Amino acid sequence: MKRYRRWRYTVVIEMKASNRLTSAYLDSHAGDAARMLELMPDKAVSEFLADISPERAASVVIRLMMPYAVSCIQTMNEVDAALIIDHMKTAGAVRLLKAMDQSFAQRLLTHLSRDHYLRIQRLMVYPTDSAGRFMDPVSFLLPHSVHVSDAKRRVEQSAGLVGCEIYVIDDDFRLAGVVELNTLMTKKPKTLIRDIMKRHSQVIPVRSGITTLPTYKAWKSFKTLPVVESDNTVVGVLRYKDMMEALSAGDMNPVSADTSEDVIAVAGLYWNALTDMLDTALSFRTGVRKRE
Repeated sequence: MKRYRRWRYTVVIEMKASNRLTSAYLDSHAGDAARMLELMPDKAVSEFLADISPERAASVVIRLMMPYAVSCIQTMNEVDAALIIDHMKTAGAVRLLKAMDQSFAQRLLTHLSRDHYLRIQRLMVYPTDSAGRFMDPVSFLLPHSVHVSDAKRRVEQSAGLVGCEIYVIDDDFRLAGVVELNTLMTKKPKTLIRDIMKRHSQVIPVRSGITTLPTYKAWKSFKTLPVVESDNTVVGVLRYKDMMEALSAGDMNPVSADTSEDVIAVAGLYWNALTDMLDTALSFRTGVRKRE
């Protein structure tokens, strides 16, 4: 196993970025590459990311642990870093930008393409009365395809960021399930996270009105719920205690139990439709420009 890990490291780091084998490995095993890069110094990884195509770099960066991804990006030249973010999906780019030093993030925004900038700006600021304004951004998530041994290493490296329940995501950062920390620590090293996680379908759309949430039925089973964007990617967590304290401080009254989940569902559908419509319009405009 050590020899195999050393070989993977050689493929990712020691080969030249222009090498076809390196490119093929990154295209086929971006997740494995990310896990190997996490073992390396930030500066070495930043230099490597700057040397490969921005498309491949974006695919790798989005799979890094958030604190490590932020550190690597902030070590890079701003123009190179912005080029990588420009090739990320909007929701992933927003997650990364929100976790950064905000002065650095704002400078990166000035280097983005106009269309991507518009998409990102639409998601960077949530309405003042929405779940997005009261949630805690997620800084630790587990990919469903990693082994328990790798998951434990990530937990150890992220002290203070891990709760009793850890949310698990698929390859597109969508919520796949949840695994309890105690369960994780007792499983065999070669076990895949997807085989020990529990399915978790109770989520809160990020733009749901905060006053609609206290009577949400899921609170009967969970003290904390994941908050998701319109594409079901996880962007944060909302704690029942924090929500109620915010409502009390703002003197806002929750809606009746009979209508709250209907309101949440309608709000989610509305923002899904609006996001899809705007993305389609921007993509169409981009296509027209290219043809011209």
